[in-house]
Amino acid sequence: MISLSGKAKVLEKLAIDNSPVLLTAVGVAGVIGTAVLTHRAATKAEIWRRNEIEKRNAEYVDENARPAATLIGEVRPISKKEHFQETWKLYIPPVISGSLTVGSIIMANRIGTKRAAALAAAYTISEKAYAEYREKVIEKMGEKEHDKIRNEIAQDRVRQMPPSEGNILMVSGGDHLFMEMYTGRYFRSDIETIRKAVNEVNYKINTHGYASISDFYDLIGLAHTAVSDTLGWTSDKLMDVNFDAVLSEDGQPCVAINFMTGPVRDYSRFH
Repeated sequence: MISLSGKAKVLEKLAIDNSPVLLTAVGVAGVIGTAVLTHRAATKAEIWRRNEIEKRNAEYVDENARPAATLIGEVRPISKKEHFQETWKLYIPPVISGSLTVGSIIMANRIGTKRAAALAAAYTISEKAYAEYREKVIEKMGEKEHDKIRNEIAQDRVRQMPPSEGNILMVSGGDHLFMEMYTGRYFRSDIETIRKAVNEVNYKINTHGYASISDFYDLIGLAHTAVSDTLGWTSDKLMDVNFDAVLSEDGQPCVAINFMTGPVRDYSRFH
C-alpha cells in the first residue's frame, strides 16, 4: 500500500508533468473569472454612483427648500477622483484574478517553450548519434552488409505492422504496395511517382533553400502529420530515399521507403 508521502510524490510528479495543461486551464478559468468579477465590481460601482446622486439631490432639496420634482440631472456631480476613492476597492478581486491569469499563461508558455527546446536538442543529439553510428557501421561492415541490415529492419517492421485492406491508403499513381517507414503508413503507388516526388522536393530545396516532409507527402498523396510541417531538409542535405523490397506475412510484395537523409527541425531557419 502506498504511503501518504508516496501519494504526495506521485501527485507532485503528475502536477509537474502536466503543468502546462494545468496552467492553461487556470488561465482559461481566470479569463472567465476576471470577466465575472469585473462585471460585479462595475455593477456595484454603478449602484454606489446612483445612490450617491440621490443622496446629494435630496440634500440639495433640503438645503434650498425646493421640491424634488424641479431637479434635473445631477445638481452636485461626482468627480472622477471621488468615484475612484469610493470604488477602487471593488476592483481588487478582478485585478488579483487578472494578474493570476496573466501569470499562469506566461508560465505555461515558458514551460512549453523550455520543453520544446529540450526536445529539439534531444532530437538533434539523436540525429547526430544515428548519423555517426550509420557511418561507422558502413565503415566497419561495408555498404552491402549495411543494406542487408536495413532491409532486415524493413522486413521486421512490415512483419510487426502487416498491411490490411483497412490500413492501405489509396492515392494517385500505380498499384504497387508501399510502406512509408517514417510513419508506418501503407499506400499504393509506383517507384517512378516516388522518385519524381523526391526530385521535385530537391528542386524546391535548391530553389528556395528548404522543403518540408509535408511537401513530399503532398506529392505522393499522403496526408500531413502532426510533425511533418516542422521537419524537412535544407540545401546542405538534399532529400534522398531508399527502397527495400520485402514481403508481408501473407506473401504480398511491399516496397519500404526510408529517408536516407534524415529530416531536421527548424529547417527553414538554416536558409
